[in-house]
Amino acid sequence: MTRIGIFLILLIFISILSGGVFAISDTNLLAYYKLNETSGTLTDYKGGDNNCTMEGDMGYNAVGKIAAAITSLEEYPVHNRANCGSGNLAITGKMTINSWVYPTAFGNPQSKIIFSRDGGNPNYSLEAGAWGAATGQPRFSIYFAGGLLTIIASDTMSTNNWYMLTATWDGTTDVNGIKIYINGVLNGAGTATATSNSGNGTASYFGANEAQSGFTGRIDETSIWSNSLSGSDINQLYNSGSRKI
Repeated sequence: MTRIGIFLILLIFISILSGGVFAISDTNLLAYYKLNETSGTLTDYKGGDNNCTMEGDMGYNAVGKIAAAITSLEEYPVHNRANCGSGNLAITGKMTINSWVYPTAFGNPQSKIIFSRDGGNPNYSLEAGAWGAATGQPRFSIYFAGGLLTIIASDTMSTNNWYMLTATWDGTTDVNGIKIYINGVLNGAGTATATSNSGNGTASYFGANEAQSGFTGRIDETSIWSNSLSGSDINQLYNSGSRKI
């Protein structure tokens, strides 16, 4: 191998170690939030129309997984949440939701981390807890006309620890098409039920839905995709600690 070839390999290796090269394509990345802000709007670093406004007692500048994080507090009936507006986050097909979370309590059985509604029915909901499940069992739900796909992780989270939660959906009504991962590891199995969920508004939120059901803890490094990432992609996200842009 020539000296130039060796030099190029070393450059690539150093770039990977510093976070300069990331193999997952950004083609289907809709939004990426570092959540490092100390005040004001939460920036979508992908550059889309998905910046978020902090509402209620949401907090800035907590110790994050990477740099800083936002804090969420379940405080019924106060709306503690980050409102990301309508934007393009109300996905109705293939998707991946990825977020680092640090739960400090599980007072609410739903503990919504990310929630999206488009008109009458919700689109999707990633939660740190679930009705009828053990405390701290994450759940991911997909709502569609007349039906619901949901998956509850087989493992549980404990308080005061960081976890990377990843939820994917392949856009079908097959129960095998919805998946949830904890720290890059596939957890649980999907189920399908009939439902008639209803509500008002079109918006996406961090930390709660349009009413309550809030998450208590910190949220950091969150990305939303319009495709279903593979298990190897998700493992790479976990090992990197963030969606680097």
